[in-house]
Amino acid sequence: MRTIAWQLSVALNVVLATLVLSASSPRNDISNLEQRLAMFESAIRIGPDGAMQARGPFQVVDAQGKVHVSLMLDGSNNGRVVTWDAAGHLSAMLNEAGLNVHDPAGNRVAGVTRGLDGLGRVVIYHNQSQTAAELAADAAGNGKIMSYTADGKLRTGLYGQTGLQVFDDSEQSVASILNRNGRGVIGVKTATATRLIAELTVDSLGGGVLHMKGGNGATTIGLFGSQRIIA
Repeated sequence: MRTIAWQLSVALNVVLATLVLSASSPRNDISNLEQRLAMFESAIRIGPDGAMQARGPFQVVDAQGKVHVSLMLDGSNNGRVVTWDAAGHLSAMLNEAGLNVHDPAGNRVAGVTRGLDGLGRVVIYHNQSQTAAELAADAAGNGKIMSYTADGKLRTGLYGQTGLQVFDDSEQSVASILNRNGRGVIGVKTATATRLIAELTVDSLGGGVLHMKGGNGATTIGLFGSQRIIA
């Protein structure tokens, strides 16, 4: 805002200087003054709350004229702020969906945005904007953190309501650390199984329990620490 005020001051001084130097032709001076004032008023004005306003696009340049910050509206009248580093590489872009940070090649490497569901997301990207890790929330307000392989497959998910899930290459859960009715459970299973094939948990007495199950889901081996039973 201080830059805008300085530009306006310089422009008005130029107008006044032109009037002084052209005193021999007052009719032309008035015409030139009206044109200059109309140009400035179309670009800079005082808003209803007293704040100075500038019509976009608005750019900030260095001493050599290189653009480093640009403020503009897109085709849908959404605000957009774009920044470039000293070498002229795109560094960050802020738009109606959030903030994205770019590497010197122009690829997104991080973002604070909202997803298609309208919920907030913090994302780490790699390989030209492919998601590597993501921090988000579900519709119920539970947090979740997901990590992905280099080829874009979901590998792990940490979910605020349930716990940790590990996924295979088909993105099916095969291992987990869960909260089940206030008791911790560590379990493994195959991608096609609907229930855990082996699980380590605790019983109502506070003792450790290990269940080994067959393919049909029935327990074949059970170790019960509090009762010293092997079944």
